[in-house]
Amino acid sequence: MIRFRSIPFIIYILFIQSCSKIEVTEKFKDGKVKEECQFNGPYKNGICKGFFNNGDLEYLVNFKNDTLHGLSKFFHENGSIHWEVIFEKGKKNGEVKYYDKEGNIYQVSTFKENQLTGNSFSYYSNGNLKTKMTYTNGLLHGFYYSYFENGQKEIISKWEKGEQIEFCEYNEEGKLINHLIKYDLIRKDGQLIIKVTNQRFDFVGLRQGILNSNGDFELQRKYFSENGIFVVEIPDEDFSKDAYYFTLFEVEAFENDPDEGTIKSKVEFQYYLEKDK
Repeated sequence: MIRFRSIPFIIYILFIQSCSKIEVTEKFKDGKVKEECQFNGPYKNGICKGFFNNGDLEYLVNFKNDTLHGLSKFFHENGSIHWEVIFEKGKKNGEVKYYDKEGNIYQVSTFKENQLTGNSFSYYSNGNLKTKMTYTNGLLHGFYYSYFENGQKEIISKWEKGEQIEFCEYNEEGKLINHLIKYDLIRKDGQLIIKVTNQRFDFVGLRQGILNSNGDFELQRKYFSENGIFVVEIPDEDFSKDAYYFTLFEVEAFENDPDEGTIKSKVEFQYYLEKDK
């Protein structure tokens, strides 16, 4: 016996297809099609194709009620895959792999609700690891590593909710050449004590200045310290100024002379002047 139960379903599919139409939504200046999309009523529903000016496919994406939804693919001009991702109601979700024109992976990232999350990696063309970092809710959080192409470490830093709290940079021989200077400020008896808490080089220098009436920096004093501690006297007349402007820097000395050395790290900050209560 021949059954016809599937006929209503087939009729429904044909009806849906008859309601869909493909429209050109964008053209290049020379009139060539840049994008064409499938519509159901006034909204994009179904496949959208984007094209390079030479007519080759640039992307193939899916829409649901005018919102990206489903698997989307993007291509290089030579036709190889560039990256692909799954959209859920317009937001990227899941692992995304990015490829160069030769088909080599150069980045792998994970998204949740359109925000970077978890580990993200990038690679050199030879496949060696270039960077590794961790995200939480779209912000760098945790350790960040970068490497030279030979595998030697270049940068190690630590992040906390998008703010960098530690940083070290190395040359290709593994020698430290820069780092994030940390310091404490202590106000006591008309003095400002500045103490570097993570000194890594021979000397610490301090430049102290103010802004003059033209708004330009005016150097007042320059100090060097072997232990990273400075005691700055604050004369009464300076309280008419808004703030001191400081630059802390570390020096790799030449023959124990900081003036002839090489500056390796630097940080600038302001200290707003208020009289002791």
